[in-house]
Amino acid sequence: MKLTSVMERAAVCVLMVAPLYGCSGPSGTRPPAASSSPGHQQPAAGASKAKKRREQEAMLHQVAAELFAHKIRKNGAYILCDQAAYRRCFRVNKQRCLAELRSYNEQCFTKGLAHLHGYVNAQNVRKFGHVYSACLLSKHLADHVDHYTYTASCLRRTKLSRRRALKSLLR
Repeated sequence: MKLTSVMERAAVCVLMVAPLYGCSGPSGTRPPAASSSPGHQQPAAGASKAKKRREQEAMLHQVAAELFAHKIRKNGAYILCDQAAYRRCFRVNKQRCLAELRSYNEQCFTKGLAHLHGYVNAQNVRKFGHVYSACLLSKHLADHVDHYTYTASCLRRTKLSRRRALKSLLR
């Protein structure tokens, strides 16, 4: 499995777009099971290679999860604020959007980690993304309570760009 495909998949799932697009988190793949016919034994070297491949894939998934947790902490506000459709719903420019979201970025990051007992890994990276983005969004909505009906309605009709979100995350 190529690192870029693992990274892209993990990134999309960490982003707020996970709930919108319903992507699944990184999934490990297993090699085909050994033949169970009598008298047929898989060579030890083949089993060892398959085990090593699974371990390498698991390590890649873990590295991707940790990398994206780091990128969320650093660039989380950009994921939403770089999207014109999102800003339009809140009636803010990019600078104001970033200032507002950055003010609770660390709190939402900590909240996401707290739901995972302080550690992001390949199995829980999607949950981290959901908790983090729900926190950011709810706090941003709370800041704009005077326009809640318009903003909430606008957000329900808005599709965010996966490509833009990934670019923002990896800046």
